[in-house]
This record gives sequence, structure tokens and C-alpha cells, in this order.
Amino acid sequence: MQRDSASRDKSELKQSSVQPLRGRYLERLTTKSQGRIFIIKTVGIDWIRASDNYLELHQGGRIHLLRTTLTALVDQLPPDQFAQISRSLLVNADRVIEIRTKTHGDYLVLLRDGAALSGSRNYRQSLERILDI
Repeated sequence: MQRDSASRDKSELKQSSVQPLRGRYLERLTTKSQGRIFIIKTVGIDWIRASDNYLELHQGGRIHLLRTTLTALVDQLPPDQFAQISRSLLVNADRVIEIRTKTHGDYLVLLRDGAALSGSRNYRQSLERILDI
């Protein structure tokens, strides 16, 4: 009988440890390169560029490749932290220092690391919502 109750306790523990994770967003991503595994905190990512079935994660001057699509990742990132500014670009709102308007509603997003990213008018609301503009 002790064995049955111990099995039940373990299964309950597994269920309870999985349930709090529902509805949460990714806090870390892992990438592999040259026999090394890098653990990247999402808050540390400056911006993300889609390139076919890969994503370029730009973090402090380094670029990490992640084999997934932007569509697959965007819903797993915190919506109050990352804004999609074009079909292939996501930006960490905490890294934005300036927004410059361009013609026809497009804009340029300047980041702390010196990157200048072109934003499309079709995605402008995403960034404006996060930055309360």
C-alpha cells in the first residue's frame, strides 16, 4: 500500500509542477553552436530578425541562431516586452531610445546598442501600445 500512495504522490507532484507553467511566457532560450549550449534570457535580447527557418537573436553585440520561425516564437514572448515592428523584426521595448518617422507611415527604431531598425506602418500599433505613445 505504501508503494501505491507513493506513486500517487509522485503523479500529483508532476501534475502540480506543470500547471503553474501554463499561461507563462518564455524566460530563457537555448541555442547550440560549435559544441556549446548558450542559455539566453529573453530580457537580455536586444532584437530578433527572422531569416528563413532561423531567427537571429541579437544580444549585446553577439548573434545567436535559433532554428524556429518568428511566428512560432512571437506568442511565447512577453507581449509587454517585445513588439513586432515589421514582418521579420521583433524589438525589445526596453532597448528603444528613439523612434524617427519616415515617409508613408514607416519609421526607424534606434536602439541602445546603436542598431537602427526599419519598422513598417502595418506593425506600428504594436510598438506604440507597449511604449504608451
